[in-house]
Amino acid sequence: MNNSNMESQIKANISLISFAMSEIKSFKYKNGLGDAY
Repeated sequence: MNNSNMESQIKANISLISFAMSEIKSFKYKNGLGDAY
């Protein structure tokens, strides 16, 4: 596996994780759980 391919894969994973985290946060706020976290 070449290095640039792995690097772009890692970047894709990071952006996916950060997107998921922001989705979870907005879901919690919508359900009134924002203050608890």
